[in-house]
Amino acid sequence: MKRIQSPTSYLSILLCLLWVPAVASVGAADDKSGKAAGVYHVGDHLVETNPQFTRQGEVRDLGGGVFEFDMVDAFGKKITIVDDPKFENVVDDPRDIPGHKDFQGFEIEEDLPHAFGKTSTVHIPVYAVADEEYRATYPDWTSRLFQIIETADNSYYRDFQINWVIQGYYAWTSNGGSKEWILIDLYNDFQWLGDGLVIAVTRDPNFNTGGLAMRNDTNVGKGFSVSSDQGTSGTISAVRHEVGHNYGPADEYGSQVCVMNYNYAYSIDYFDSHHHGMIYSRRHWF
Repeated sequence: MKRIQSPTSYLSILLCLLWVPAVASVGAADDKSGKAAGVYHVGDHLVETNPQFTRQGEVRDLGGGVFEFDMVDAFGKKITIVDDPKFENVVDDPRDIPGHKDFQGFEIEEDLPHAFGKTSTVHIPVYAVADEEYRATYPDWTSRLFQIIETADNSYYRDFQINWVIQGYYAWTSNGGSKEWILIDLYNDFQWLGDGLVIAVTRDPNFNTGGLAMRNDTNVGKGFSVSSDQGTSGTISAVRHEVGHNYGPADEYGSQVCVMNYNYAYSIDYFDSHHHGMIYSRRHWF
């Protein structure tokens, strides 16, 4: 399997070809209060945000620290939000750390085996987003996002021939007093982008969870997710799991071996047969 040791040359070519800016800045002045009109909480969960969003029904406790609830936007579209806990004690795999003697580089999708014979590859636009806290911590944040997204995508390409194609790197100001509000802030800020996956990472102290994603039952054109910084390896696993929600799978529990089961999400990179079939049938989404 061919690997490359640095994304520098790839990024240079990529950024020259993009129709969107290589790095765009999104978000108003930094406001962590989250106290916009109509914002209130039940426990740790957002009940209602601004007039564009209204919570529908109760917060569903799915066990294992996972919660799910529905919201309706200004156009009457239901959005299901999944709140996944942060996985504790994640240790970076040296193979994921640039500069480490065991670093293995980044897999090139075209060299991976085709799991479905002559099935054609589906290319999905991806918008890589980092908030101000993440960018301040990692001056090389674009290279880190390249590594995280490309590595998380390897399992989607291997199993579904879904190839994530990064369209640009976006500087985001994450606003909100809770993790749910931060996801909705991402949703509001990046609605102007074209169809595709909006994959964001954050170090916002108010984002006190492993990841949040909007779980879709139909193809709505865009998938939104936010993952907290959990080191390189941990964030790769979180992104892989959260994007899974964008394609519709819910969380698994117990002994079911699947990326969507938090007992395995940080140690494997494949889906069980049920979720495998679901994602494959939706591979043309976004």
